[in-house]
Formats: sequence, C-alpha cells, structure tokens
Amino acid sequence: MLYCSSLKLSGVKNWIFDDALKWVLFMLITLGSFHQIFGQDQLGLRMGNYAGSWSAAINPANSAYFSGKWDIGLGAFGFYENNDILYFKNTSALHSFLNADKIKTFSSDKELSDHQNGSITGIYDLNQASNFGQMMARLDGPSFLYKLNRNYTIGLSTSTRVNIGFQNIPQDLSSPRFDNVSSFENKILPPLKGNAMVWSEIAPILSHRRIADYDFSIGITPKLLIGHESVYLKSEDLAIKLGMDSSLYYAGNLNFGITHANLTSQEVGLKVSGWGTGLDVGFAFGVQEYTKSDIPKYKWRAGFALLDLGFISFNKKASRHKIALRDKQRAGTIESENPQTVNSLKTFKESFINDTTQVEGYAIFTPAALSANFDYRIISDLYIGILMIQKVPMGANALQRPSNLVISPRFERKWYSIGTSLSLVNWKNLQLGMSAKLGFLYFGTENLMALALNNERLYSTDFYVGMKINDFTFGSNRKEKNKTKKVKCPTF
Repeated sequence: MLYCSSLKLSGVKNWIFDDALKWVLFMLITLGSFHQIFGQDQLGLRMGNYAGSWSAAINPANSAYFSGKWDIGLGAFGFYENNDILYFKNTSALHSFLNADKIKTFSSDKELSDHQNGSITGIYDLNQASNFGQMMARLDGPSFLYKLNRNYTIGLSTSTRVNIGFQNIPQDLSSPRFDNVSSFENKILPPLKGNAMVWSEIAPILSHRRIADYDFSIGITPKLLIGHESVYLKSEDLAIKLGMDSSLYYAGNLNFGITHANLTSQEVGLKVSGWGTGLDVGFAFGVQEYTKSDIPKYKWRAGFALLDLGFISFNKKASRHKIALRDKQRAGTIESENPQTVNSLKTFKESFINDTTQVEGYAIFTPAALSANFDYRIISDLYIGILMIQKVPMGANALQRPSNLVISPRFERKWYSIGTSLSLVNWKNLQLGMSAKLGFLYFGTENLMALALNNERLYSTDFYVGMKINDFTFGSNRKEKNKTKKVKCPTF
C-alpha cells in the first residue's frame, strides 16, 4: 500500500526526485541513437521558402509551395521543457547543460549553505498552484521532398519523439502550511494526471496545388506510429485527510499503466511495445506575385491544419494497475516491510515490472493540435509570419503539448537567413526567440533569454538545430523561371 504521512514524506520525496528522475532521464537518453524530437514549434525549420519537407510538421499543404525541385533533410533535433516545480538559480540553460556535474538540488532556499559556491543550485517546490511540467523532444531523421510537376509534390519523413507531461501533483504534506494538523479539514484535490511516451513515425507526404489568381493547396501526411515505451497515471477521488492518529494522508485511488520492453531488455536499441496510426491534414491558399527572381514570390499565404491526430495501442509488455490509498497503516509505515509499499524505484520495479505481469493493453493518443499560419512578404526577401498552435483535448490518456502564438519576422535568401520571434506560450508567458540558416545548417531557439542569458529563476528552455540540402544549395544550376523575356517591338 502506498501511504504518505507527514512524518516520513522525505522518503517519498527522495523517490520522486531521485529514482523517478532517473527513469525520466532513461527515456531521453534512449533517443541518443535514433531520429527526432519536438522543441516547441521550431519556426526556423518549419517556415519559409526553403523549409521543404520540414514545413509539413506545421501544415502538410505547405510542402506544395517548396520553391525547388527536390529537398533532402539530413536530420534535425529540438528540445522543449517548462515546469513550475523546479528552477535553477542565476544561470542559463546553456551553462547548466555544460556544467551538469555541478548541479545540486534543494527543497528550499533555507537548505542552502555557504559552501555551495561554484555549484548550480536547483530549488524544487511542490506547493505551487498547479504543479505542472512538460518536456518534449523530437529528432527528425532522413526526409525528402520531390516535386513531380507544378501541381503535385511527394515526400517522406521519419522521426522519433518524446513527450512527458504531468499536472496537479499533490502538495508536500511536510510543508509548514500543514504544521497545525489539528485544525486541518479534509481537502479534495484536483485530479492528478501524467503520461509519457517514446515513439517513432514514418510518414509519407502528399500535396496538391492549384495555381490560379488565388493559389490553393491541400496536403495530407498519414503516419505509421511505432510505440517504444509509455506510462500514464491518473487519480480518482484524490484528497488529503486527517487520520484517527492525527496524521495527514492521501486518500483515493491511483490508476496507472506502464510498458517495460526497454526497461528490462539487455539489448541496445529501442524495442517495439505497440503500433498505431496517425494523420496530419491541412490546406493553404494565397496570392502569387511574378517577379524577375528565380524564387517564386508570394504576396501572402495562409493555412489551417489538424496535426498529430492518432493513437498507439500498447500490447507488448504492457500492464495496468490500481493502487488504493487508505488509512490502514499508522504514520511512518512508509518504510515498513509491507511488500506492497512503494518507496523506491527498485520496489516499484519488483512489484509492477516483470516478464510475468499479466498483459492488459492500453492506448495513448498523440498530442493533437489545430494549426493556423499566415505569412506576408513585406518587401523583396523580408517576410513576417504568424503561427498559432492550439492543443486539442483527446481524453485522459492523451499526450499534451503547449499552445503557442508566435509572430516572426525574417529575412531569407538561398544561402542564409535570419529571423526573430515573439511567442506567447500557453497564452500567458512571453518569450523572445531567434533563428538562422547558414548554408546547410539551421539553428535557433524560441526562448533566447533562457538559453543564453543568466536568469534569476530558470524554469524552461528551448532549442533546435538541423541540416538539409536541396537543389538551391547543392550544385543548383536552375535558371530563373519567372524572368520575363525582352521582346523587340516591331517598328512601323
């Protein structure tokens, strides 16, 4: 029985922030040998005349507007993290990453001591209003786009993605706010929700474009989804109650499902725990302008899309469990010899992760969203783009993604481009970003302040990088298509 009392909650905290963190890190480290992660919306990769196959991640119809004949993505990587539980003091994301061995975490500022000079200090606090966290990663593998003719474009993309999210983690019962337990009244808590998934995608791209006074295109990206690892957790009737022994405890039920194909395997490489299907579909329209440039120019373009509509059914080394939280043990029994007590990752693994566990499959939905974008050419090679991503709820076992509204001016040419972005993340947090392209290399961030500058409290970060080639940058001999020929007028 999982029992959380105020006297022994430190044991639970150690499990939450030590062993559980190791499990989360395992899910990220396993990506090191594979292909894809989603760092927010990666505007530097997904928008523009040269985005090619990468543009389909925002709207499959955008692939119809690729200005070249062919495009090959060699790979791209992005990372996004945001939470309100753990922050690092007076540092940047880049400095923290380069000095990860110096990171030390504490439950409050009071635990800090003078001899911590030179270390990167992390403070975690489970007494926030929402207690949420979101981490996403995307590694794009090889991809290509090929224009069959002026109307039809085909392609293929491959990727491996990670999505970890949770919200409404119960508050720390050892907090000073619970010191006076004699006056405490039973408190109903918001539903605890959490899920995580590692999966791969193989997605053909098909788009059709009708060229007229107003261009119109439609695109579709059906996906084969390959599930590697997953976990979900949700509560029922979760509450804090005052027991007969004058101790606080959690009451209610915890329902969770977990796969362990990779956790128990000794072989290197991601194992398959389930299969699924997905779909991106969208359309775009705009006004074309004819110029003397070899790159077709448009005055403006707009589009709408439904993204990541899909699910994966996990049925291999997958199991579902239910734990009842009741007051049948006195305070302090969290460290008793009860075999059902879960106070470490080891006992959790022994109790619920083994090859003899009865398989009860479950499904997890991918992080569906609605996408709307508008791009306007101001002058020559100067553009301004607007992108909105609105998450779509798909049920209790659905992965989440942040909603995002972005305004992004950019200057782009064949061999180089530079852009900035102003993002409103989850409709409340403003972030300044920057992106650039130098030949084959694309890179950027949608949270420049967190990545490069010291922050008094660092809660989030975001970055991405990618490489690609196309017929613009790889031995292009294309002649200017839109140049008007000079015709000598006859004299009379």
